Amino acid sequence: MTTKNSFYEGIFPHCADPSAPYVKSRYSVGDIQGLAFSLKERLQPFAEKKSTVCLWTEDRGLIMAALLASLAGGPVFALPHAFSPQVIHELQEICPVSVILTDRDDVNFAGVERITPPDFRPAAALPTPLLDPQDTCLKLFTGGSTGTPRIWDKTPAGLLGESAFLARQFGICPEDVLLAAAPPQHIYGLLFSVILPFLAGARVLPETFSFPREIIAGISRYCATILIGVPFIYRTLRLDTLERRSLRRAFSSAGKVNPEDAIFFKEKTGLPITEIYGSTETGGIAFQDSPDDRGRLQPFSEVSWEIAGERLCVRSPFLSGNLPRDEEGFFITADRAVSLGPKNFKLLGRADEVVKIAGKRVDLAEVQEKIQQIKGVQEALVLALPEASGRRQEIVALVVGSLDRQMIRQHLGDCLEPYAMPRHILRVAGIPVTPAGKIDRRRIEEMLPSRKSEET
Repeated sequence: MTTKNSFYEGIFPHCADPSAPYVKSRYSVGDIQGLAFSLKERLQPFAEKKSTVCLWTEDRGLIMAALLASLAGGPVFALPHAFSPQVIHELQEICPVSVILTDRDDVNFAGVERITPPDFRPAAALPTPLLDPQDTCLKLFTGGSTGTPRIWDKTPAGLLGESAFLARQFGICPEDVLLAAAPPQHIYGLLFSVILPFLAGARVLPETFSFPREIIAGISRYCATILIGVPFIYRTLRLDTLERRSLRRAFSSAGKVNPEDAIFFKEKTGLPITEIYGSTETGGIAFQDSPDDRGRLQPFSEVSWEIAGERLCVRSPFLSGNLPRDEEGFFITADRAVSLGPKNFKLLGRADEVVKIAGKRVDLAEVQEKIQQIKGVQEALVLALPEASGRRQEIVALVVGSLDRQMIRQHLGDCLEPYAMPRHILRVAGIPVTPAGKIDRRRIEEMLPSRKSEET
C-alpha cells in the first residue's frame, strides 16, 4: 500500500530546481512554489471553515499554485468549465461558494468575496503536502445549459497520479515545450497543459491558442515540441503552411478527430495525432494514434476494462471519487464498445442521451425539455442523427405546435449554448413511431431535407 509520503515523493521528482522555467516567460518552478505558500497563508481561514474556494482563472501558473496550496492544507478549490454569471449561479446551486480567487477585473458577484492572487517571492521548495492522496483537492464543474450540472471530485491520486503516468507513457521531459489549444479549466487541458508539464519539468506556453495561423507561428517561434489540440483545431490546421518543424507529438481529446484531418496532419508533419479517450469523471481510459489505428483503442496500463452488454466498464485510479462502482470497483460508462482482443477495444457510440457535438456535451433530454417549455409547443422530440457524411452527429428537433422555426430558435437562443442548438427543427403533425410504439428513427431521417443546406 502506498503511503502519503511515498506517493508525493514519487510524484515530484523533477520539481527540485526552483530556477527551472515552467510557464514560459511568466513563471519559474520557484515562482509557483512561492505563490503556493502565499495562497495557503491567504486562504487558510477558508480551509479551516472547510469552505470551497472558486478558482476563476485561466492562468496556468495560478491554477497549479492553487492545487499545491490545497495539497499543503489549503482549501478545496472548485474550477468551473466557463466564466459567466450563469455559470457561477449554476455552481452555487450544487456547490455553494462564498469566495472567488481570480486574476480578472470583471468579477463582481453579489454575496461572493473576491480575492486576487497575493504577492509572493520565489521559494526553494514545495509546500509540504499534507493532504491524503485519496482526499478531494479540486472539484471540476461540468454543466451549464448543455446538461445536468455536475461536480466531479478530484484527488491528488487521480490528478497528479494520472498526470505523472501520462508524462511517463508519452515520454514528456524537461526539454519539451508544450503549446496548448485546449483551455486549462477542462480536464484534458488541466492534465496536459498545467499539471503534466510541472511534474515533468517541461515548459508550457502561457496562452491558449485558438487560431490556426497563431498555432503554426507559435510552433515556429517557441520551438514547441508538443501540441495539445482538440478535433476542431486539427480541422482548421488544414493549411499548406502547416509543417512539422520542432513538433514531436500531437495530442487531441474532447471528441473524435475527423479521419481526413488526421490524414492531412500526418501528410504535412509525419506525425499521427494521439487521441485520448476519457472523460472528466473517468480520467483517461485509452488512446489511439490517428489515422494509423483506425479506431482501435489501447487502454492505459493503469486501467482495467471489460465489456458487459456492450457497455464499457472501467476500473482505474483516475476515477472521480463520487462515481458509482460495482462490488469489484468497476464503473459502467455510457459508451458502447466491442472487444478487439485482450488488449484493444473499439467504441460503438454512446448508450445514453448525452452526446458530444463539436467536442461539447449536449444533454438531448434537457434540450427537449426546454423546447417543450415554450408556449405554443405541444410535443417535442430531440435526438442526434448522423450527418449526411456519416462522420459526425447533428441535433434534430421535431416539434408539434403552432410556432414557426424562427420563433423556436429565438426562444432557445436565450437558454442554450450555440453548439447545443438543433441543426434542424421540423414542424410535424405528430412524432413518428413504429407499430411497437417506439420512435421511428428511420422515418425521421427520411423527413430531413438535404443536409447540404445550412439549417432547416
